[in-house]
Amino acid sequence: MKITYSVMPTVLTEPLRSGQVKPDGLDLEVNVPKTTDANSRDMIQLKFDVAEMSVATFSKAVERGLPLVALPVFTSGRRFVQSGFFFSAKTDVRSLDQLRGRNVGLPQYWISSCIWQRAVLQDMYGVSPQDVQWVSDAPERFEGVTPPPGVKLRLETGRDLAELAGDGSIDALLMPQGPLPPALAAVTTPAFADCVTAEREYYLARGVFPIMHVTVMQRALASDQAVVGALLDAYSRAKKLVETRADVRWPLPPTGHDVQALRQLIGGDPWAYGITPNRAALNAFLDGGAAQGLLGRRPDIDELFIQDLPEQYR
Repeated sequence: MKITYSVMPTVLTEPLRSGQVKPDGLDLEVNVPKTTDANSRDMIQLKFDVAEMSVATFSKAVERGLPLVALPVFTSGRRFVQSGFFFSAKTDVRSLDQLRGRNVGLPQYWISSCIWQRAVLQDMYGVSPQDVQWVSDAPERFEGVTPPPGVKLRLETGRDLAELAGDGSIDALLMPQGPLPPALAAVTTPAFADCVTAEREYYLARGVFPIMHVTVMQRALASDQAVVGALLDAYSRAKKLVETRADVRWPLPPTGHDVQALRQLIGGDPWAYGITPNRAALNAFLDGGAAQGLLGRRPDIDELFIQDLPEQYR
């Protein structure tokens, strides 16, 4: 059976994309997306059978009735979000708890990293989404998804975030991660001088290693348990193969964590597959998505994932 397959190129997907690991009975027709944003927009149109999506876009797609369901496989997009907080070089703001009443830029209001970052702002620094004037410079992936009452959001169509930060129109930015493109880096400073310490403090306080992306498939295909089993088995074999490599470059957070320190902090495998080892992060995201107004109803995790999973993936 031929399966159209579009996932970000990482060490965990390389064996499947290259054909070194083949799912039994399946022929993967591989597409390599430029960005997860592009892939997420394509999957709203059901362009692929199996793909990597933003967890925010996926959860909203399910709420809107799109026939998609997730595999508990997370091959990229596991990272802390502290490296994505920046201050404009023109602002007098020096810490995140000073952002009340200020203008904060972001690429899109409803991308996964920004949902996580707003949760961090509220939980760790006491700044709620209603305390800030938000400014984005790109249309949202879904039409008609607006912030809840009391949240101020403006789409800036004439100037990009670099211009806004450069002239002081925004005091801070929420970005997916650092380092920034040169134009933005020239007019901003990181909010955290030591991101690794800030990220460790966040994990110790909240017990969450954020999830940005999830592997999804069309629901009709997911009804074939042989296909689901073949895909999960292939992902497992690919991961075991990667783990045997001495030169493996794990998809680490971009701020200086090493593999052993991250494993020690997490207390296990940071890239574990399955629902149970990722339940805290999934619950935290769904709580944030519902509290911030992305989701009209807070779904249970089981509503988003394939039913009757093999025991090791539950």
